[in-house]
Amino acid sequence: MRKIVISMMSVSLMLSVATACTSNDNQVVESSKVLPENAYETAGVVDNENASLEYLRITDDLGREVVLKSKPERIVTLTPTFTSMLYETGGQAVGRVSFQSFLGDIPAGAEDATEVGFNAQVNLEKVVSLKPDLVIGGVRLHDSMVEQLEANNIPIVVLNMTTYEDVKSKLQFFSKLSDDDSKSEAVLKEMEQKITHLQSKVPANSPRVVIIQVSTREVTLERDNSIAGGAAKLLGVDNLGANLVAMEGRPDKTPFSLEKIMEFDPDLILISTRGSKEDIEPRMKQDMESHPAWSSLRAVNEGQVRFLPQQYFLTNPGVDYADAVEYIGKVVYPEVYGYAE
Repeated sequence: MRKIVISMMSVSLMLSVATACTSNDNQVVESSKVLPENAYETAGVVDNENASLEYLRITDDLGREVVLKSKPERIVTLTPTFTSMLYETGGQAVGRVSFQSFLGDIPAGAEDATEVGFNAQVNLEKVVSLKPDLVIGGVRLHDSMVEQLEANNIPIVVLNMTTYEDVKSKLQFFSKLSDDDSKSEAVLKEMEQKITHLQSKVPANSPRVVIIQVSTREVTLERDNSIAGGAAKLLGVDNLGANLVAMEGRPDKTPFSLEKIMEFDPDLILISTRGSKEDIEPRMKQDMESHPAWSSLRAVNEGQVRFLPQQYFLTNPGVDYADAVEYIGKVVYPEVYGYAE
């Protein structure tokens, strides 16, 4: 049986193989050696009927150590991104959240998996009824479910998916669930080739850009480690909010300040939305047209305000990350990449 130790606490995926492990109710003590990034090692099985066998050991992005005794066969995914990544790397789910049309198509083969609600409104009872041997959720979306699932002896791994580095590291994790590195390697290779090609065409100079995220509850500025900011950074976009102080507990965002935006007077304003586009976009357009501060900005006067599609920028697009980068290229450098639809 394979024994793999994976840690996802940082942007880089750190992999280690345990050489000794003892445990009690409160503590796991482990001695390990660190392997190079992307390296895996098969551990021998001790010929002892009392030996504790493990298939996968992971420290998730909440800092929790999760041990899977065997290869998971009944997986439930709580975001569309994780569902897509699971199927793209050769896995299958018994349960998944619903795919809303603006978030893309259901992966081939996932149509028959039981729906357990939406990513921000999961039906916990339905999840438990599926008797999963692994649940995969997202940071901040599903933190509150950990205690209840653990009480039902259901392991849950909670992952952060924001940056391109997150996509690459999580692809490795999903490849372990299907026990097939080749598919994740093929997905990653295609993604990297497309992004490298896009980067080869980046002009010498970037317009000065502000990236705003608007929801029904708040407005924030996006830093370079946000979903949209990270995609923009790969194309050398001058994100004016990149170096502003991050919000507490939310390193990808900084508090919204119209005064700061007026100080920047950006060439282009990009807006990502969380919630109903049909409500948010008209409200933002009306504010920009009627508020004197907004209407004083060059970008607003010159029609250089772009709303980003939720398909790529509401949640991390995962295996479609290169498409998100291309979309940023089209709105920031349309003369190079063509105009976005």
